[in-house]
Amino acid sequence: MVQSRVLHDAPAVPKVNTVCTYLYSKLTAPDQFFKRNINPMTTMTTMYNWNDLPREAVRQGIERCGFRGENVVMVMNWIAPRIDVRPHQHDFEQLVVCVSGKFRYHVGDTFFDMTPGSMLRVPPHTMHHVEATGDEVALNLDVFAPIRDDYRHLAAYQDAEFTQAP
Repeated sequence: MVQSRVLHDAPAVPKVNTVCTYLYSKLTAPDQFFKRNINPMTTMTTMYNWNDLPREAVRQGIERCGFRGENVVMVMNWIAPRIDVRPHQHDFEQLVVCVSGKFRYHVGDTFFDMTPGSMLRVPPHTMHHVEATGDEVALNLDVFAPIRDDYRHLAAYQDAEFTQAP
């Protein structure tokens, strides 16, 4: 029998709302949201499941897949323990969410031990990398707005949802 965790999880709701508010502010200016013209092709909604999406093998021990909106892309990363770390930086701000497992996320000269529900922000042009610290594969969700062109292929299966009718 599954027990309800509604009351137990209730204190975490403000943190989720804070992230949603932040993402919303990055996606569109609130005063322009209702004024913009909505393309009928982009209002189509389809449900997907991360576990069913095509994955890209980045290198040994790391796989990823993506899901996008009109102005945002989310990338789910499967990170195996004991991978070779590759510090890098890019022009994009990155939001990181630990979905499952445990990992250490290095941002600049600081590291964060992340567990499910942990979130952090990687500013643009900041060296960073991740390493799984548990014995299981860790799931790390990255969010980028606007969409990174070099990640657009991860959500190519959604192209028809964003194609204008002739």
